[in-house]
Amino acid sequence: MNILTKSKKNKRLKKAFFLVVVLSSVSLLTAVVTQMTTSISRSGVILSDVKNSILADSLCDSALEIVKRILQDDLSRGRYDFYSEDFTSEEELWSKTYILPVDILYGKVRVIITDENAKFNVNALVDSQGKTEAVARQSYLKVFQKFLKIMKLDERFAGYIQDWIDFDSEGIFEIPHQSRNWFIPYPEEFLFLSNLVKIDVSSLVSDYFEGRPDATGYPYITFWPYAGALKINVNTAPKEIIASFIDKDDALDIADKIVKERKNNPFKTFSEFLVSLSKLVPLLPENFFNLRPEMIFDIGSEIFSVKIFCESQGVQSGLQAVIMRGTTDQSFETLFFRRF
Repeated sequence: MNILTKSKKNKRLKKAFFLVVVLSSVSLLTAVVTQMTTSISRSGVILSDVKNSILADSLCDSALEIVKRILQDDLSRGRYDFYSEDFTSEEELWSKTYILPVDILYGKVRVIITDENAKFNVNALVDSQGKTEAVARQSYLKVFQKFLKIMKLDERFAGYIQDWIDFDSEGIFEIPHQSRNWFIPYPEEFLFLSNLVKIDVSSLVSDYFEGRPDATGYPYITFWPYAGALKINVNTAPKEIIASFIDKDDALDIADKIVKERKNNPFKTFSEFLVSLSKLVPLLPENFFNLRPEMIFDIGSEIFSVKIFCESQGVQSGLQAVIMRGTTDQSFETLFFRRF
């Protein structure tokens, strides 16, 4: 075979090889394209769900910003917060825990806003360093014991909580080498402790609005902020909470009168509240567990928990946040945030 013949044969082989490679590539490409087309078809549904999920999350985020604006606008009208039982009016409507269903272009939004300053802060049983020695913390323990008595619960639970969250090395809950914060960060831990000591505190947890599960709340107990704050808002606190701070046998009757007065005439200044309180009980520390009224009462609120539910094209999203409102500007400090 001459060289020319060999050259032609090699060229034919190269062309054949190239053709096989091309055909194989085309077949592979066709298979890939077919697979991609099928995947894209399935991904279209997934992408649609992702889009709606992102949209639902965005709705919740936007709703939270609107809540902050509402709270800040309320502050600009005066340093007092109160319950409004008139749901036809927007004035101070947020102060009462509520569900607001709103149908919008892309879905539905529901919001629950709760005034955390209307509740007893169990973490205030210790100071910001986890200590209990200060007179104010010991007095607060007596307040909580009275609250439990009013609620017909075992008063020892107050001491158990304080022992659970304090930062010393004494007590029945001090476990060597176990790291634990000196506060209760979540309601689940509160319930865990109650189960541990076998004390039923279910009466402190209630379902608002005929037991709707998305409105479950703690109308009497709060965990925010973690420590330090003693004050409650007398314009929004339940009478059982207000009565707990009054060391008198007729404390519930006194608290009931305060609640009735604020219903039609919310206290707009703290001095106005003191005038009203002085008509019911002498403003002496011994009548308030050795705490001065200005240490334990207020007429406004700073901390709010917000629960938001959103839905877009059948995809649901939600978030929970606890925010602290600034006193003069538009700033909010987020104490807790999670999506669900």
